[in-house]
Amino acid sequence: MASLTWIGKEAVVNHHREVPYRLLKGDPKLSVGEDGGVGSGNLLVQGDNLEALKALLPYYGGKVKCIYIDPPYNTGNEGWVYNDNVNSPEMKAWLGKAVGKEAEDLSRHDKWLCMMYPRLALLAQFLTEDGVLFASIDDVEVDSLRFLLDEHFGRTNRVGTIIWKNATDNNPTNIVPEHEYLLCYAKRKVAIPAEWKAQSSFAQQKLVEIGVDFVKRFANAEERQAEYTKWFRKHKASLWPFEDYKFIDSGGIYTSHLREEGVGLIEGVGEALEIGRLAHIPVVLTHHKAVGRLMWGKSAVTLAMVDSARLAGTDVMIDQY
Repeated sequence: MASLTWIGKEAVVNHHREVPYRLLKGDPKLSVGEDGGVGSGNLLVQGDNLEALKALLPYYGGKVKCIYIDPPYNTGNEGWVYNDNVNSPEMKAWLGKAVGKEAEDLSRHDKWLCMMYPRLALLAQFLTEDGVLFASIDDVEVDSLRFLLDEHFGRTNRVGTIIWKNATDNNPTNIVPEHEYLLCYAKRKVAIPAEWKAQSSFAQQKLVEIGVDFVKRFANAEERQAEYTKWFRKHKASLWPFEDYKFIDSGGIYTSHLREEGVGLIEGVGEALEIGRLAHIPVVLTHHKAVGRLMWGKSAVTLAMVDSARLAGTDVMIDQY
């Protein structure tokens, strides 16, 4: 595996082992909750992050499921609230102690690498076997950070790189950078789920299941809607982004805009199919974001309508059916 080397690397490779363990001291004046916040399970640690990590390691080593870090981007900007350069007095003092006289000859990038290496070494020890680490960075050090993470986690444990658009930089340059990166690595990639689903996926699945259950339990339309309304009001806060799906009929749960437009589900599908038949054009029935239904295809009525239309020669295409 390819590796990255720089001036000062030999001095910091084992530095995380040399950092002494320290005791954390609570400040009752700044704490909240019962017993001065001791029982809350939450900590806000002030101090050098290398020393803080070493102090936390005996308590949380191998127990953290997800870590997010936002290290200095090393742009050279010293005028921000948080110094984005590695030339601060604190960093100079640490480099002089950790690297020695050689620190005086380090470039900005050498200093950044020296600073990051022992901290990543400690962070890796916090993760559970199925834990992951996310790290924000931009073009200045993205390649260096990827090499460091490869060394600490192994190239095979790369999960992926997320690219997100940030504010537009109007300063004249050759190529305007309008994005940053979020690198993701796993402690053991084979131990994490093969698929990560957004919260909306679970909320949608829950509503589909609830809809099927209510249709089975309540044959009467008015009673079904009344009982579902009670359930919906009780659980609305946990249904994002489907907090507007407050109606139910024999086909399942759906949002309000269909009724506001005066078009029922079955009537809407029937109308679309009839237009396709008369005009000899394909009909596309799309997913819930367009028709307002979570899984309209569960309806036996609409399924029969689609089958009949196809037998009659209408080309019916279904998106995410």
